[in-house]
Amino acid sequence: MKKSTFFLFLLIIFIVIGIVLFFLAKQKGEKAVVVPQVPKEVLIADFKSPGELQLVPYKTNNVEGSVNISNDVLELHYLNDTKKRDIFAFYIPLNKSNVKTLLFRVRIYQGTYFTVDVTVDGKLLSPRPINYHKGTGEWEELSIPIGGTLNSISISIGEPTPIETQKEYRAEIDWIKLVPYENSSNH
Repeated sequence: MKKSTFFLFLLIIFIVIGIVLFFLAKQKGEKAVVVPQVPKEVLIADFKSPGELQLVPYKTNNVEGSVNISNDVLELHYLNDTKKRDIFAFYIPLNKSNVKTLLFRVRIYQGTYFTVDVTVDGKLLSPRPINYHKGTGEWEELSIPIGGTLNSISISIGEPTPIETQKEYRAEIDWIKLVPYENSSNH
């Protein structure tokens, strides 16, 4: 066998081996599953112990309501005054920077209306992110996009009109969490 034929034969073998290795590597890469990265949630309150969470009655309250923590759940409750439009609210000062999303796990009793206002970067978001959300009595998770520094949350149960005849309003909050941006350059 001539030297040039031998080198040509070796070259063809190396090319075939390279092609085989290329396709094997590509097949392995195609089988790899990328696991989506789940953003880290930061617990603000789970009501197992009040901790540093401040619940401040809101200035527009016009009914005698109650805020209680029972069985690790925060409960808002008031009896309806059918002669006027009622609201029972409180706010939570926070000042948490770099917040992407605010999350709640709530049970809003049937017929109760749940509203959340948030102040972001010193400004009240308008329109309201959750405005008179009518409850079903089932636990649900609600989320609000924030996109900055979350200064405060105002949570209320109240009536959208003065003609509501429901006898009482009740909502429970199991936890409040936030999802921060992974790093501050993302927003």
